[in-house]
Amino acid sequence: MIHFRSDDSQTAERASMRKAKFLGSLLAENGLRWTCLWALSQLFKGALGRLERSLESLERRRRLPGLSGAATNRSIWDAYDWGRRGEEWTPSAEWKESLTALVRERAPEQGDVLEIGPGAGRWTEALQKRAGSLTVVDISRASIEACRARFAGCENVSYLVNDGRTLPGVPDGSIDFIWSFDTFVHISLEDAASYAGEFRRVLRPGGRGIVHHPAAAGVRGGFRSRMTSEGFASLLRSSGLVLLEQFDAWGPQGAFDVKHFGDAITFFAKQ
Repeated sequence: MIHFRSDDSQTAERASMRKAKFLGSLLAENGLRWTCLWALSQLFKGALGRLERSLESLERRRRLPGLSGAATNRSIWDAYDWGRRGEEWTPSAEWKESLTALVRERAPEQGDVLEIGPGAGRWTEALQKRAGSLTVVDISRASIEACRARFAGCENVSYLVNDGRTLPGVPDGSIDFIWSFDTFVHISLEDAASYAGEFRRVLRPGGRGIVHHPAAAGVRGGFRSRMTSEGFASLLRSSGLVLLEQFDAWGPQGAFDVKHFGDAITFFAKQ
């Protein structure tokens, strides 16, 4: 009796032969130790990818903040060493100047300005020089104290420690311009939604804001929250605010950007 192998069996055998040949070439070129480590890395990569998807699913189903909760953010930034004033996240002097130009272009001169998440004052310096009054708000007391020390003597700056989702102490309709950079990338969806409502409350009619946030739900790392560009736009609209522009690159031919971790910048207004 003659037995014929099925097409599936032949396909599986050819695939196994290709894999064996591929591993053989890796072994010949890189040696046993490297090949074994590489093979292990591929196994773990798959397992970690499945684990990450499970975490994201659990966060969405149970509305969990993951790494982006207020208590977690407070513990991280209270313990952070602000000796470099946040400039460790600045790619280049030209990149920073390009963003500072956005402040000069869009923040009203001598207006009432609110900065959320100043860190150690990386952007506060430019805002303080332009604003009539500047209120800086942060969940981290260490951050606020760093700003107090840096801007001691600047009479137009006031300081607030908040809960990471609301703006107590900022009166209704008292703000012309809101700025927040490198902060909402770490804020959970629910806390960001709370902030969007607060934006509506504290802005004057015609007031505007610029917020830097994740565009792709943190898929590129950087401890980003699950926020997306579409999600942030939806939060603003639900709060009665108007989306003016969203972008991830600017300057001549898009020379500067926030694409490394998949972020975006949103410009919005209160009518």
